[in-house]
Amino acid sequence: LPYLKGRIYQPYLSPRLTRRERVDRLMMHYRLVLDMGLAGLVRRSCRQPVPVADLTGRSGSRYQLLFGSMDSASQDGEMTLKLKCGIHTIYTAAFNLIEEHGLKAIEVGGLHGFLTVDKTFSIKSITRDLFGYKPRDLMIDAVNQIASALQCRHIILLSNANKLAASGRFCRKSADYDRLWSERGAFKRNDGNFQLASTSLSVSRSAAGASVCAGRKESLMQKLVAQIQVFLHTERGLHTRSAATR
Repeated sequence: LPYLKGRIYQPYLSPRLTRRERVDRLMMHYRLVLDMGLAGLVRRSCRQPVPVADLTGRSGSRYQLLFGSMDSASQDGEMTLKLKCGIHTIYTAAFNLIEEHGLKAIEVGGLHGFLTVDKTFSIKSITRDLFGYKPRDLMIDAVNQIASALQCRHIILLSNANKLAASGRFCRKSADYDRLWSERGAFKRNDGNFQLASTSLSVSRSAAGASVCAGRKESLMQKLVAQIQVFLHTERGLHTRSAATR
């Protein structure tokens, strides 16, 4: 694809990567796409985002998690997850498949919330509507669940230094990746990035006396986990059946 050639000469993933390293990352990602049986999904989602999960908020608003790929406007990864409410994009996560020392992993290159002047779609309002489930946590949990379903050992999370500071774009409005990853329990690696173990989300039932809101948040998380599992099982099953008929 023509746009892939442009990736090599742009600050793709991290300004610290050399052109050779960008080529290697892209080749590795698409090799793993084939190995994991995701080629069909990638082909479809590069034309039009594919629904992954459908959630309902307190207000009755419908939230969709959509999977996309090969977005030429994204410098953060070949795969994207977008949380949308109607025509409004609430949050986006971008990531690649990667392999280190023979172990498969997911590398998150970007996590972005979108600014809006409409208070109805502010992060604070969306969090309240999702029973206290912060959109950024929902996105990280979704990526984590995808990694677990694909049997990836861990998730690599780009640090401030490797994502922003090297490009001279870090400012007070920039996402503080270091703080976010640390809050999620990730540890810092020798290369300056962070690493988080890939585990299937375990959602426990609310203890007696817990708030109704907390219980509904857990229910929302359970639905997210279940729908992601079904989504990937279905997509990989389609690939297997397609390969068997050739």
